[in-house]
Amino acid sequence: MAKLMLIGNAAQVELFTDPDDGLIIAGCRLHPDAQRTTGHLCRWTAEYDDLNDASEYAADHADTGRD
Repeated sequence: MAKLMLIGNAAQVELFTDPDDGLIIAGCRLHPDAQRTTGHLCRWTAEYDDLNDASEYAADHADTGRD
């Protein structure tokens, strides 16, 4: 299974396909969560119907770190 990484100014977001339903899953990687203690990472995730939507909307989290 191939994975796609969106590398932004604030975070890296991994995109991959859910094998059960075919949805695109976006999950934050390598983004410190300022609201938690040091060492914890952001747990932001989202599901999208297609890769175009996923790359467009998940890029905002990668660039800004906002949900």
